[in-house]
Amino acid sequence: MRDGRFNFGVRARHEGRGTEDCAGRLEPRPRGSGSQRHFPRRPVLLIRSRSAAAIIRIWRAPGWWSLPAAWRKSRGTRLQLLQRNADIFRQIVPSVLQHAPEAVLLVLTNPVDIMTHLAAHFAARFGVASTRVLGSGTTLDSARFRALLGRHFGVDAQHVHAYVIGEHGDSEILAWSQATIAGLGLDEFVKVRGTPLSEAERQRIDDNVRRAADHIIAGKGATYYGIGSAVARIVEVLLHDQRAILTICSRIAGVPDCENVTLSLPHLVGGEGALATIPMPLDAAEREGLRRSAGILRERWNR
Repeated sequence: MRDGRFNFGVRARHEGRGTEDCAGRLEPRPRGSGSQRHFPRRPVLLIRSRSAAAIIRIWRAPGWWSLPAAWRKSRGTRLQLLQRNADIFRQIVPSVLQHAPEAVLLVLTNPVDIMTHLAAHFAARFGVASTRVLGSGTTLDSARFRALLGRHFGVDAQHVHAYVIGEHGDSEILAWSQATIAGLGLDEFVKVRGTPLSEAERQRIDDNVRRAADHIIAGKGATYYGIGSAVARIVEVLLHDQRAILTICSRIAGVPDCENVTLSLPHLVGGEGALATIPMPLDAAEREGLRRSAGILRERWNR
């Protein structure tokens, strides 16, 4: 970083053509090398930032670009960290959209809801719709919820449908009322399977979903593989336009109490980004939890 600005290195690999350096020169690629791949209509941008660094990956059809940027590590409060990340995004997002105006932006930076909202704010200046800016949200939390329910009932987690919604953080909500296995609600599946699901067991699962990252960090200092797997899934959906239902976070429209707040709900996700938000028929406690979570995020943004 020089004079307060980031220096970007760019390299594009074009399938069937060769490797392009930052000056745009192509090195010929041998015939017959590589394999045919399906590329998305739009590029995909990943933004990952901590107090120490911001790392960007752009997938640009028909190839990929990588733009790294770095920030020296320093300590500070949560608000100071947020300000530093905001300063990084203020430079990165416009720079990326100048080179890849059709990009879909995928944000991984914590606090992911606020940073996704911020990225959408900067992207809007370039005419980018908020549906093309999404964050990893509670995708990993939902996967953990399904895995723990599957483990409890002895069912492969792929056949468990359950969602964690709201903020990616302390106010997130496990939508127990909408969890299903084989099309049955949990209370019905308990009767079929003969495996009780007590309130104590529900609380244990809730705690494990919320505190999984804390336990992992306490054990090895950081979380890598869980979020890596979740992000790989989101990118796969974006790249191949798979039209999957994922609890990514994006700016919400048309959901009571969540209007214009960026948080996680089930979304239909495809090559164009967040194609639709799927409202959930929550019970009263879950609706109140979602309203409270949205209020917390709205308050943080207004600061």
